[in-house]
Amino acid sequence: METEHSGASSIDFEAGEAKTNTTTKDEENGVNGVVSKDRDDTVEDSLTCGWFNIRPSWLQRFNKAPWLASAISALMFVQGLTVNGFVYINLSTIETRFGFPSVATGLLVSTYDLTVVMLITFVSYFGATRNKARMLGIGAVIMGCGSLLWAVPHFTTGLYEYDTAYEDKTTLCYPQANSSISTDCDDGWHSLSYYFIVFVFAQILHGIGASPIYTVGYAYCDENVSHRKSSWYTGILSAFSIFGPTTGFLLGAIFLSIWTDVMYADEVTITPDDPSWVGAWWIVFLIGWVLSWIIAVPMAAFPPILPGNISAVYITRGGSSMNTNTPEPVNLTHPCNDHCNCAGTETYSPVCGSNGLVYFDACYAGCLETDAEEK
Repeated sequence: METEHSGASSIDFEAGEAKTNTTTKDEENGVNGVVSKDRDDTVEDSLTCGWFNIRPSWLQRFNKAPWLASAISALMFVQGLTVNGFVYINLSTIETRFGFPSVATGLLVSTYDLTVVMLITFVSYFGATRNKARMLGIGAVIMGCGSLLWAVPHFTTGLYEYDTAYEDKTTLCYPQANSSISTDCDDGWHSLSYYFIVFVFAQILHGIGASPIYTVGYAYCDENVSHRKSSWYTGILSAFSIFGPTTGFLLGAIFLSIWTDVMYADEVTITPDDPSWVGAWWIVFLIGWVLSWIIAVPMAAFPPILPGNISAVYITRGGSSMNTNTPEPVNLTHPCNDHCNCAGTETYSPVCGSNGLVYFDACYAGCLETDAEEK
């Protein structure tokens, strides 16, 4: 094989297929340097939409940057809707329903932030070398589990008996009450208050699921769009992340006007203006659960690298990418590169193939030998 250097090397490929340094079954039969079909399929799978081995041809029409940005935007919208909308608008209602002390709601809110702070560094680090689409899809599933757990206490506590809790004056604190009644008032934990642990765990799941969204999500979108459109897509993602909480507050207000035990709403003798009123706070979390799991399906279908990505060229056997203008570090340790046996050849020496792709060096391009002449 002969190679010419003119800024970058040029290599001829047989039937458009890169050659490999490993001994394959074909090489044992006397056919050297031809990539096996299984490895070609691995490369193809890394650029096509689908789940596991399910990669229908009709799905590939969505394998484009606008659809990727739409999926990430929807995920950010659902995160804002649930975590920053539904949770906050229902805090006072949940405090009333379960008898939480005032300090509990503050701890409940901070649990999500603490979880994200502890995970964000690790998620960002591992997200740089893992399948970002799959990571975001798994995060959406976990976040949905957190929303579902938020709603579980409604189904395990029975009907809300507001008469017992609020019409019996011996259990309430009144400004004009006498001392014998006011001494019964306290700000402690009640029988249902220990559901606080359930809500804390739900917030932890929210934090785990949402931690990759604003780091891995932005990076994944930026890597697969042109530099000219990068700021445009970033603006769209940010807009949806803001629109989510706004929608969450609006939907939460609507459902809080409905009695918490929907099937017994006709028997209620108080109105939403009454301080003992508890609205249907749990419905919005079921909505968040369903939406999170729905968006997880298309999100996880995207490949690590979109085909036709003009901002990068690919080392096709590794699924790695690099910018042709600025030789930035690439993922040469990707599992798909294990069979290349190119360890020790990490010096950037771009090689141009006749198939229009640029490779990190001759070894990763599949050359067994090169005979280069400087010109």
